[in-house]
Amino acid sequence: MSERYGTPRDFLKFVGEKRANWIQDVFTTWIEGQKFSQAAYLHRLTKLLLLAAHHGNVVIVGRGAQFILPSNRGLSVRIIAPLEFRIEQVILRRGVSAQEARKFIEDSDRQRQEFIETHFRHKCADPHTYDLVIKLENLVREDAATLIVAAVNSWMKEIDFAV
Repeated sequence: MSERYGTPRDFLKFVGEKRANWIQDVFTTWIEGQKFSQAAYLHRLTKLLLLAAHHGNVVIVGRGAQFILPSNRGLSVRIIAPLEFRIEQVILRRGVSAQEARKFIEDSDRQRQEFIETHFRHKCADPHTYDLVIKLENLVREDAATLIVAAVNSWMKEIDFAV
């Protein structure tokens, strides 16, 4: 989005998957003279996801893509893990305390859920909105990736067969 529309990357981090409110929209119009609300972000995001899916061979992480793209344009995967496992991973990656890691995860989960509920009227934890759900706690990442690749290959065979 930054390249295509010239929107500053810091600005995109600000709107991202966060819940929009009127104060955010007002402040967003003042930042760097840009007029860029949550609605504008969602509109641009939708256009870019549809364009990317049309060209194929892309991996889209988050952003409610499974609610934007037609189901025949990709495989929707959710990766889950218990909170304590996630806290350990954030501590290792970010070098923060357990308390900071927990807050980071809770804030991120809340913002993601609010974004999905506000714009798509779904619960992001609903397993029925995904083609595949993987619990990462007892899997090596490479094994999880292998499962996803196998699911994509199977899905592509079905699509090729149907065409």
